[in-house]
Amino acid sequence: MAPDLPDDPLTAITSRLLDKLKQNHPLFLEESAIAEVNISSKDLAEIDSKYSEELSSEEENGELECAPKSSLTDPAKWPTILTDKVRLFIAEQGPVQIKSFKFPRDEKNRSFSANHYSRLLNNGEMMERRWLVYSLLQDTVYCFSCKLFAPIPIALATGGFNDWKHLAERLKEHENLQNHREGMIKWTKTFEE
Repeated sequence: MAPDLPDDPLTAITSRLLDKLKQNHPLFLEESAIAEVNISSKDLAEIDSKYSEELSSEEENGELECAPKSSLTDPAKWPTILTDKVRLFIAEQGPVQIKSFKFPRDEKNRSFSANHYSRLLNNGEMMERRWLVYSLLQDTVYCFSCKLFAPIPIALATGGFNDWKHLAERLKEHENLQNHREGMIKWTKTFEE
């Protein structure tokens, strides 16, 4: 006998996505681990298309109390104005780094690389950039902590960044910004209280 499956395919996809998030949630992993969620672009597109109208109508009516689960996969779909409730909800879900994906190429044949999710330090140690997230919708990267908690809006928090030629340099600069440091502190303190 086949297992009970939800009638709605969106429910099944969302359920699979949430199971992957729960299994790989960064707060439940070792400190040095990163949540890597391998989601097919077909699944993400299906989820986003089902919720896009619902999200935009809720935002227009000012009724959005909590972000739909699918919008968590793409920072470009987060509400423009984040209430504390929505901010906390997104922060609790943690960043989702899409790694097993063929990233689109721009007109100069450049693309994002999952290698940017980590950085080689001068002492030879690899440092994970848990805060870096990729937007499938906009083909840009965002800083998860700055988008949620930075006191002053900056490029990696507002519109994202997609100058792939200069990304490594930009990420290194971003990590040294006072705004980024303050955002990271607020993000980590969210779970200490």
